[in-house]
Amino acid sequence: MTKRVSIPNLYTALRKLLSQIPHGRVTTYGDLAEALGSISAARWVGEFMAHHEHDSDCNCHRVVRRTGEVGKYVGGKSDEKIERLRSERVDVFDETVDISRFGFDEFKSRAPLKRLLRLQNEIREQIVLKGYRPKPKFVAGVDLSYEKKSPGAPSYAFATYAVVDTQKLKLVDSVTIRRRVKFPYIPGFLSFREAPILIDLLETVAKTEPLAEVILVDGNGILHPRRAGIATFLGVQTDARTVGVGKSLLCGSVDEDGTPADVAKAIRLEGKQVGFAIGNSAESSPIFVSPGHRMTIKSSLRVVRELFGVHRIPEPVFHADRISRSAVKDHLQ
Repeated sequence: MTKRVSIPNLYTALRKLLSQIPHGRVTTYGDLAEALGSISAARWVGEFMAHHEHDSDCNCHRVVRRTGEVGKYVGGKSDEKIERLRSERVDVFDETVDISRFGFDEFKSRAPLKRLLRLQNEIREQIVLKGYRPKPKFVAGVDLSYEKKSPGAPSYAFATYAVVDTQKLKLVDSVTIRRRVKFPYIPGFLSFREAPILIDLLETVAKTEPLAEVILVDGNGILHPRRAGIATFLGVQTDARTVGVGKSLLCGSVDEDGTPADVAKAIRLEGKQVGFAIGNSAESSPIFVSPGHRMTIKSSLRVVRELFGVHRIPEPVFHADRISRSAVKDHLQ
């Protein structure tokens, strides 16, 4: 296993930004997201404001919508929020603040999400797209399922590694772990939420047995805006041979030519092919296959095709998904 990357604590970073909003000023969810390094975080910032641990010293009442509408407060209503803003001499008319007059966006921040964007670019430079000719005897799938939690409570996930015999398409082994989720869901940054848990999973497996020849990851490989989806991140970090299997098209476009779903169609991004869309049957919804690490586009497709059973997704990913979901259900009973 290679050295792990350091994942920033966004919760702490956001609290530090909140502490910088001056008395008598307001900021927006988008301004806070930009200060963190990506506007993609705006929705998570809004969720944080609604469910964070709140006390009397918290400045979250100084965060409003981009239109200036004050929005709801932690308790669910806007009345107390408006009262606190007016006590700080912020004018509020029709539940709206004049952003041009009271807005603040001069944050001092290390923009942790920008660092993660740079890291994704570094990961992209380490990708090896290499052909794999042998038919693997065993292929594993990895997936996570999340426990439902109360708003503001710590989040946990179960991650499963499921090994399938490629000749019989039968499950032969599985390992499941439970870990705390330390990074929020932000579009484009899924790797930093799930990969640390999956790396723990592969390290746990490797203590007792060799890893499967190929690992299918529920997510994308180079089929990603920065060519560094979770399958790529996991492959580069562990030097495992990985393939991304996405259930929806994250980016790019599929060559549509009227052929049935079980005929592979190229997926192109910025003029280059990055994967294939392929269905298990002529009528099934397609999945989106792309190499993660140490595989090519064609070898990724070949391996996935040979692992279709009776389900929409390849058998290793199906079993990883099923077992991780069952683990969550059993834990909550």
